[in-house]
Order: sequence, then C-alpha cells, then structure tokens
Amino acid sequence: METWSVAVFPEESPGDVLVLGSDRTDTASVLTALGYGVSRCGSSASGSAAADVGASGVGSLGSAESRDVLQLVHVVLIGYRLSEPPLALFNGLRERLAPGGRANLIVSRQSNDDLESAAYARRIGYLRAIAARCGFVSDREPEARSHPQSAQRRCLSFVRADRDPRWRVMVLPERDVPRFVGLFKSAFNQDIDVALWRWKYGDGRGDAIIAETGGRLVAHYGCTRRRVRFFGEPIVTVQICDVMVDPRERGIMTKSGAMFLTAATFAEIFLGLQGVPLGYGFPSRRHERLAETLGLYAEVGRLMEVRWPGGDTRARLASRVRHLDPEQAGDRRAVERLWSAMARDFEDGVLAIRDWSYIAYRYAAHPLNHYELLLVTSRLTGRPLGLLVLRKGNDAVELVDLVAPRSNLPVLVDQARRLTALWGLPSVFCWITQQHVSALGGPDGEVKDLDISIPTSVWVDGPAPERLRDRWWLMSGDTDFH
Repeated sequence: METWSVAVFPEESPGDVLVLGSDRTDTASVLTALGYGVSRCGSSASGSAAADVGASGVGSLGSAESRDVLQLVHVVLIGYRLSEPPLALFNGLRERLAPGGRANLIVSRQSNDDLESAAYARRIGYLRAIAARCGFVSDREPEARSHPQSAQRRCLSFVRADRDPRWRVMVLPERDVPRFVGLFKSAFNQDIDVALWRWKYGDGRGDAIIAETGGRLVAHYGCTRRRVRFFGEPIVTVQICDVMVDPRERGIMTKSGAMFLTAATFAEIFLGLQGVPLGYGFPSRRHERLAETLGLYAEVGRLMEVRWPGGDTRARLASRVRHLDPEQAGDRRAVERLWSAMARDFEDGVLAIRDWSYIAYRYAAHPLNHYELLLVTSRLTGRPLGLLVLRKGNDAVELVDLVAPRSNLPVLVDQARRLTALWGLPSVFCWITQQHVSALGGPDGEVKDLDISIPTSVWVDGPAPERLRDRWWLMSGDTDFH
C-alpha cells in the first residue's frame, strides 16, 4: 500500500501546508522552521484522515482574508493510505483553492512497491482520473528537494480547473440516508426501510459512491462486502447493489452521465486503489450490455430460475427435516460442518461463504423478511445432510439458499418440494447460476432464463473474465433484495 508523506519544493514559495492524521514524527515543526504556514488536523472519529479534509481541515488553511483564494497547498498526510477514498480530499481542496490554484502531494514508497511498475502506474492513473472528476487537472511534477529518501517518493501535482465539474462525486455519508431513500423511491417507484439500509451498509459492511448537483442526489452506486472462496482461497469481494439514477437525468448510461461517473469512480477506488480483488452484481442483461459497451463490465455468468411442482407429502425413508434452532450450539456446529463440506466440493470455482456467522446475519437477523431455516438430517444416523433456507410466498415457496455437499443437493430439493405440498402451495422455485442447474437433480424442473447477468469489472485490474466465466455459484440468497 502507498502512504502520503512530506515534500519540500525548492522552486515554489513555501505556501500553506495541511497536516492530516497523527503527526508522530513532528513533521509540522520541521516545516514551520522551513518557513511554511502549517495547519494541523487530527484523524477523524472513523480513523480516516481524508474524512477531515472536507470539514475543518482544508477550511483552516490561510488567513481569514486569504483562505478563499489560496494558490498553492502542500498536503502532508501522516498515516494516510492511498487506498482511502480520496474524494473528500479533492472535494475539500477544490473548496479552498482558487481557480488555477495548485495542490502538491507526495506518494511514499512502501517496501513492496515498485514505483516503475505498470501496476503502480495504473493506480496513479486511477488517482488522476478521480481528481479530474473533482475538478482538477494534472500539472507538471515538481522535483522534491534532494534528500536520502527522495528515491522513495513520487510527487503528484494538481491544478484546480477554472470551471467546477457538473457533478459533485463523493462517498455517501450516513447523514444522507434520507436522500438515498428519496432517490430509491424516484428510481424504483417503491419505498425502502431505513432498517434495511443499516442492515446492508451499517457497521462498515458497505459503501456507496454518489453524484449530486445543487444539493440534489442524482446517482448512487453501492456495495456490500462479502467473503467468498475464490478457487479455494478466502477473499473479500464487493457485491454491487442499489445502482440507481434519478429518472429525470438524461444520458443515464453514457460517459457523460452521472451513472457512468459513479460506476467508474467506484471501480477505481474500491477495486483499483483499495485492491479489492473482485466485484460482482445482478444487473439485467440490458444494463449489463450497456455497461459492457462503456468498458465497465464483462458478463461471466447468468441466473436461471428452476421451478418444481410440490412433491409427495409422505415422510422420506432416508431423510427427515426440522427447524434449525439458532440457540443450540449443536445446530450451529452442524451448519459449520455442512459449509466445510460444500466449500471442498466447489473449490474449482467461486462460492460465497455460507458459514454460521453469515447464515445468522443474512437470514436470522434480516430486519424485514422471515425465512424458514430447516436442517435436513439422515433418518438412520441423525447426520446433517444439508441446510434449507425457504421463504413462503402467496402462491409459491422460494428456495432462497442451501448449504450442503454437492451429492446431497437432490435430497434437499426433494424435501423442499415435500414441504411445499404440506404448506398447501403448488410449486417451489429457486434462482441458480446456469451451469449448476443440473446439480439440483430431477428432470421435472422447469428452467427459465431470468435475464439477469453476473458481471465482473473490467474497468480496472482484476481477474480475467475468461477465468470467471461460469465459475460462480450464486442463488437468490446471494442478492441483497430477496
């Protein structure tokens, strides 16, 4: 990871210096002795130095008479990583710099960085693209004063453009949730409960990039973080959700539109600068093709619906089913064992983790929906065969999720069909990635294309689409809206 550090520019007047974060090295004292005007700003409550920039940090630069017309700012970020969203930094600097004013930043090399590598250059490119969307253009790169660490640093210089950008792009703060609710209503013509927002995004589970103009929220591109097994290796991914734009905006999916702006910025920050290795979502095929045309996505899979009629209601000779008790340690251990077996069976692909902590959060603690958590066991030995997650509807049962080794999947589907008939409903259906339809067993399931794509980002570095194509195991429970 990169960190920001101090630079001294011999060809420039000292100007103002903003020091963010915990200055354990007494950098500010050194800069003051060199003739710089220094303002300090401690880390925010979230621990992010960048969060302070848009508040009091940049606003504290300069005297009362001159702070609105600053021409030069040197930014010193102590303990700040390039992976932190830089939007607050650039938005704050734009508010304090006059048109044509310049901000100088330094990127310090860490031990695992190669400043000459193509990958490092691409990350710097992402930073420049984000700065441009905030109203800055890249300037000539000033040379730092010679010192033993000069080879470990790269200077970046940005000039504020004469005109402000059409959109203000930023990370959605929690105080703006009411605006999120309003945009959701406009975009989808339905209400969303604030409790659902907290469940998805609260406590650091998610983030969102937004675009606004004149104080009006016009676009939102959100994500929740999800742990997955990537060809057997545990990683953290981002699942894209709540992609929406005010229907009054034109050019929704053009490179001049707010939707593209938020999507590209999101990819550059979270996948490019933060290094999250993978992102996925559930757009319609139409929206996926539009994003593909713009160079944002590539399709790597599709979701299908499989629907079965209710089954025979008689008890099964080899298996039985009962409700899982979340308070029983034995039931929780059973889910963990089932998950371990499932993970081993799908090491040749990408499988979102379904351990007990996830099952408890996703289903038992859902703020709005009720799910039936059912443990299928061997009638003879009592050994757990699988976990069923079902949701009763008015005219059908949805098989939302399951946790089981591959060989037991047909047994779980059979029990789901039996329960459907016992509940007096005519059919049970599930969503499943196309290549796994046959794993559920039984020739009498009716298969329908849902017109839902599984995309991967190609806007920034990441796994090649060819490696991911038809490798995901995903069900409707993997979405944020079922």
